[in-house]
Amino acid sequence: MDFDHGYEKIALSKQDYSEVFDNVLRSAMDKLNLHLPASGKDPLKNDVSAILEEFLVDGFDSSKFSVLADGRDLDDKAIQDVILLRTLENVEQIDPEVTSTLRNVLQDFETETVEVTKWRREAPIKASDVYRDVITKVDEQVSEIVTQIEKDAESAYNETKEPEQVNEEESDETSKSYNEHLELLEESSRLLLGLRVEVEAYNTTFEFLNDAYKRQSLEVGNSAKNGENR
Repeated sequence: MDFDHGYEKIALSKQDYSEVFDNVLRSAMDKLNLHLPASGKDPLKNDVSAILEEFLVDGFDSSKFSVLADGRDLDDKAIQDVILLRTLENVEQIDPEVTSTLRNVLQDFETETVEVTKWRREAPIKASDVYRDVITKVDEQVSEIVTQIEKDAESAYNETKEPEQVNEEESDETSKSYNEHLELLEESSRLLLGLRVEVEAYNTTFEFLNDAYKRQSLEVGNSAKNGENR
């Protein structure tokens, strides 16, 4: 109870007091737009807006003597410091082009979100399938080469004569066949290495898309918040 004035002051937080002012100012600007629906560059509308805002500030400046903000008297406080006054550019003047651009950005973001979500769901499956196919193919090739080497070795063993009877031509043919199979084995190893590099590149691309998605989510979220604050 304020005994000097003989009445009890209204207890509000500064945030509540500021929100009351914002709501009144926003409502007044909506009414103004009904009568002067011109763009924000219209001099007459800007002058009327400034006069209207000044009138509301004066009104709230008079009301501060009846309010306790966060439990403190406001008699010696500037009303702008109490209500966290925002400029007309932040309250009323909204650029339609900016609004349209923001709407398009949000739509693009939603589309990209759907696409990235699809990638995040399908990429691990595809990577697993690719890796499985690589392992299967290489395993089959290696098995074929090993089997062929064993067959050739067995055939060579069965056809081997006494050491003194083995001629130089047969020895060269066996050595040539063995070297050819070794080359095939080395080629399969190189193929496996290349396929592994391809799988790693695929995983790197997926991680890049995932990081880009997170950054875009953060940027769009901040843009949306800034748009709402305007």
